[in-house]
Amino acid sequence: MLRRDLLDEMQRMQEEMEQLWQFRFAGRYVSRHHGELWHPPTDVYETEDSVVVRVEVGGLEEGDFEIRLDGHLLTISGERRDLAAKLAYHQLEMRYGPFLTAVHLSQPIDEAGIEATYHHGILRVILPKARAHRVPVTVVGEGRRV
Repeated sequence: MLRRDLLDEMQRMQEEMEQLWQFRFAGRYVSRHHGELWHPPTDVYETEDSVVVRVEVGGLEEGDFEIRLDGHLLTISGERRDLAAKLAYHQLEMRYGPFLTAVHLSQPIDEAGIEATYHHGILRVILPKARAHRVPVTVVGEGRRV
C-alpha cells in the first residue's frame, strides 16, 4: 500500500510541475507586445506560520484579480488594461493585457485562512500553513492487542 501511495504522489507532483512549467513558459517567453500573456514580478517567502506571495502589478482594482489554490499550485491571474487613448507610442515598457503567475507550494495550506490584500501596486497573498492534527489513542484493555 505504501508503494502505491508513493507512486500516486509522484504522479500528482509530476502533473503539478508540468502545469507550473506551462505557466512559467507562457509568461516569460511570449513577446512583450500589448495584450499578450505576461508574468509579473513575484516574490515568495515563508514565515513561521505561513507562506507569503507578493506580486507586483500596479494599476489594478479589486475585481481585476483571480486567485486559485488547486492542491499545491497557487495561480494568480488577471488583466491590466491600458485605458489611455494614444496616437502613437514613443516608448512602451509597461506590460498590459492578461497576466499569470503560478507558485508551487511545498506544504499543505489552511485554505479557510487565506488572505489577499492589494496596496500600492502590490498584491499580497498570505497562505497559513496547515497544522498537523494529533490523533488520540485509546487503550482498549491491558493484555489485549489491537
